[in-house]
Amino acid sequence: MAEYIISTFEVFLMNTPKKILPKELQILKRRANQRKCYFKNWEKNKKWRDDNRDNLREKNKEYRENNIELVREKAREYAASHREERRAYDRIYKEANREEINKKSSIRKKNNRDKCNEQMRNWIKNNPEQAKKLNRKGAWKRAGLNMENFEEIYERYLSTTHCDLCGVELTEDKQMTKTTRCMDHSHVTGEFRNIVCCSCNSSLPENT
Repeated sequence: MAEYIISTFEVFLMNTPKKILPKELQILKRRANQRKCYFKNWEKNKKWRDDNRDNLREKNKEYRENNIELVREKAREYAASHREERRAYDRIYKEANREEINKKSSIRKKNNRDKCNEQMRNWIKNNPEQAKKLNRKGAWKRAGLNMENFEEIYERYLSTTHCDLCGVELTEDKQMTKTTRCMDHSHVTGEFRNIVCCSCNSSLPENT
């Protein structure tokens, strides 16, 4: 446990009668006393929590079940206010535990194949643009594109209306045609070059 260090301001609050403090400082005084009490009784409280761990879990579970909407709302608010910190932590954790995560994910999908497929179909139906973006990201990654500037490249991919090489108007097709919009990149370095039509993309040498 970290050593409890009391600040000069907290000493001032604790030694000042509550009735002469403004309302805002009364709140800070109460919090300072709670913090002092928490650290003072750390070992005692830890022992109590360890001895009553199962009971606490049951109570917490019961509370969550009886207040599910409130719990979800608080979780959404916390996630929104700590979005960048959570993303940074998730990236670090995933990098450090990639093999274990992939193994658990494979086992879960194998044991719940129908459920996972149904969830995926529902997600794609409710998030068509995001699904299209993820599909495009995976295809470009497999093709060898340098993904450092993916967001910028994808925005240019969506906003480009004419081929950067021949000037033909680009189309969005389920089946490849001569005018289908494509991303051109170096197959040697992986660096992005242009947004082109399928005809120009297929005519470019692959060893460049």
